[in-house]
Amino acid sequence: ERGRLAGVVTVAQRAAEQAFAELQRLEVELEKKAEAEFDRRKAVALAPCREGTLAKLGCWWAQRQWAKMEEGVRLEGRQLVERGTAELRARSGAARGQLESARRAVADELGALRQQMDAATAKTLAPLLEEERAASDDREATTAALADLEVRLSALRTPEQARLLTLRQEWRALRGRVLGIVLLVVLAPYLKRTLWYQVLLRLAERSPPIHLVEANAPGTAEVVHVQPALTVLVTAERPLLVRPTFVTSHQGSESHQWLYDWRYPFVSYAAGLALLNRYTPADGSEGRVLVADPLDGHPELMLLSLQGHPGLVLHPRHLIGVQGDITVRSVWRLRSVHAWATLQFRYLLFGGTGALIVAGGGHVHGAQVDGGDVRTLQSRVLGFDARLGYATRRTGSFVQYLLGRAELIEDRHTGHGLLLTQTALPRDPDRSPVERVLDAVLGGLGKVLGF
Repeated sequence: ERGRLAGVVTVAQRAAEQAFAELQRLEVELEKKAEAEFDRRKAVALAPCREGTLAKLGCWWAQRQWAKMEEGVRLEGRQLVERGTAELRARSGAARGQLESARRAVADELGALRQQMDAATAKTLAPLLEEERAASDDREATTAALADLEVRLSALRTPEQARLLTLRQEWRALRGRVLGIVLLVVLAPYLKRTLWYQVLLRLAERSPPIHLVEANAPGTAEVVHVQPALTVLVTAERPLLVRPTFVTSHQGSESHQWLYDWRYPFVSYAAGLALLNRYTPADGSEGRVLVADPLDGHPELMLLSLQGHPGLVLHPRHLIGVQGDITVRSVWRLRSVHAWATLQFRYLLFGGTGALIVAGGGHVHGAQVDGGDVRTLQSRVLGFDARLGYATRRTGSFVQYLLGRAELIEDRHTGHGLLLTQTALPRDPDRSPVERVLDAVLGGLGKVLGF
């Protein structure tokens, strides 16, 4: 309706503007005609002065006569303009009147529409406003009732109920953070496994192997016996140092030795070669010592013979006894990606001439790697020749590792040397929860140090 009324005003305004423009144009034309007629009469009246044939008196008389006629001529011009524009002035005034009438009509109609709209709005909103006021009154009454009930409940609550309510309120405030922390704790192992498998080990597979000693260093190592129980021949020149619990029976004399090598006390202690029993023959000739695992944690034992060997990498937990001139030293590899992938930075090397007794789970096996590329699950490796190239690679299935159904790392050994493996993991003795926690912490530290 407002648009329609605006259209009426626009039409009236356009007509008024056209009439006014036509009036201005006609006024200009008539004024030009009146000015031209005035100039013509003036020229006729003052013609004697231009011809120069009259005397000065005659020219003066013509000028006086024109001065009397000038006002009359100008008046006739104005009258001509007014007569010529009277009709247009009337039309313009009528158009302006129509415009004003249209504007007043539009204002009146808009005012009437506004009043109708206000009345309709008031009529429509009146019930809603009444409902809102009723709801507000009910809300205030309910709030007051709740406040009064809260006061009564506070008076009736026991200290235990008050603490429980406080805990509930604190839980509502902190449950988002607590659930976030729980979610982070639950997902942290999977995020760590994904990072290790997809990033660190991917880099390790592209890195060159670790070489702990020179690949062409002289020396030999061979497996002499693999049995559940080993009979070890001891002489005065080659006594046997062994962990006490692994000795079943012996010939000759028995003594005690605090550390295997006092020149390297910390390495000897870290290798488990501390508080050992020392066996020698009684009459200076020969003696025999029967070595076996009393707890059946290591079903088989292996006797290794070393001749001028540069070093055999062993985990100390698998070393049972030492015989002969065996040296123990440690080698660190902090810059290798393989060391970071396994979190083992120190390797204990047992070298020289003598014998080593190694224990493992299931069936223990020693095989020579002759220029090949042998891959073994890391948990199944007892030790390896330090002349071998050592590297790591990922196991085949990421999903199985992510779900904890497969190991992460396979050890790769390349070159020439002896590789010692086991077919099963030794059975752990029963431990209390506190002992399990300590074993996990100390086991992680021990892995870094190569235990």
